[in-house]
Amino acid sequence: MTKEIGYVNEATGQLLIEKPADPMKGPFWILTDEDGHIAAYPVSVDLTPVPSHKTVWPILKDVPAGVPWNYYPRGRVEIRRDKAIIFANPRCFECDRFEEEIIEAFHLDFMEVVYKVDNSSHYQCLIDDMKDKEI
Repeated sequence: MTKEIGYVNEATGQLLIEKPADPMKGPFWILTDEDGHIAAYPVSVDLTPVPSHKTVWPILKDVPAGVPWNYYPRGRVEIRRDKAIIFANPRCFECDRFEEEIIEAFHLDFMEVVYKVDNSSHYQCLIDDMKDKEI
């Protein structure tokens, strides 16, 4: 009889005592450019459709009051074929702790993670619009 003693992180080879949390998907925002603090709304990979940025923003507790949902740079975590794909406004990648914060918030430690810069109008934010007008 074999007793399971832990779980191995395939990326690092580290042995863990507890089973890791299931990976999640969902929308997120970068609230500051310097440290990469995020506001995230992780949901089960089984939930469809995933709530939109616009519907989630008013129910988040760690966001500034009176700021519209499309003010900060934002993105989304999707899980496809056992791989996490992060679609995000280019400004998200300027933050020092962005990748670390996303992996932690969405429990992606044991997955392949692919980052995709999305400069389309879908992920444009008011900060970008204000910066364009200053130039």
